[in-house]
Amino acid sequence: MIVSLQFYAEVAEAESWINERIPILTNADLGKDEDSVQALLKKLDALDLDIDNFNNNIGELAALSQGLVQRGHFDSKNIADQQTEIEARYREIQDLTSSRRAKLMDNKKLFEFFREADEVSVWIKEREVIAASEDYGTDVEHVQVSHNDLIFL
Repeated sequence: MIVSLQFYAEVAEAESWINERIPILTNADLGKDEDSVQALLKKLDALDLDIDNFNNNIGELAALSQGLVQRGHFDSKNIADQQTEIEARYREIQDLTSSRRAKLMDNKKLFEFFREADEVSVWIKEREVIAASEDYGTDVEHVQVSHNDLIFL
């Protein structure tokens, strides 16, 4: 009887632990720039490690529930159902972690693209100034210098 009470208490604690993490994993904030996305990815890495470590608790619960069921505990069906449910909830937060990581990585790539596009745009504008120059040169040497400037654009 005491073991089953311990099992139910640990299941309640696991449910609470999982419920605390779901809002973090379903948060709509995916960052507003590269730096904020990177910060969110670091937080997710820490949470991911925390979730991986919680797997030990899930394993201990599984051993406890199997022991109770194998000994023919009067509430075996409910114990097995509770264990199945907590394992499903644990897989759910693992899936949410993967999904959030994919979304953050997509956002990171998007912000990197924007930054690179801005850099290319600045580069093109700098080159347009040189290319639009109507200074054709006054002698061969001056024309060659202007030509080299255009080649290295």
